[in-house]
Amino acid sequence: MALTTVKAVNKKIGKEVAVNYDFGADMAESVKLFTDKVVHGGFLDSAVISLQSRLRDWVGKGKSPAECQALASQWKPGIGGVRVAGDPADRYKAYLNALPEDQQLAQLDALKKLIEEKKKAAAAAKK
Repeated sequence: MALTTVKAVNKKIGKEVAVNYDFGADMAESVKLFTDKVVHGGFLDSAVISLQSRLRDWVGKGKSPAECQALASQWKPGIGGVRVAGDPADRYKAYLNALPEDQQLAQLDALKKLIEEKKKAAAAAKK
């Protein structure tokens, strides 16, 4: 028997509760308590959520579906995963392309203004 304390907070009503639950001390004990189907189901749920997180990260860094598949093929659950350094400009382009056209134009106008301000400040600094 290996009791784990599980805590939860209901933010809507501002209450917290904690209970002790026996999940098993190791894989063998967990399978004995819950069956291999249940234990594998829990693993699968967690692994899918972890991979979805990686996929969101990779897509956000401008990776194509084919590149995501290649990265996913290298990924192992619970080992941290394959991290991809993203170019900030590529991330911004992906963000921009996901916006509706009117918001894209507004973002580009704001960016143009920022560029002009930077150019004026750089010119003034040279004087």
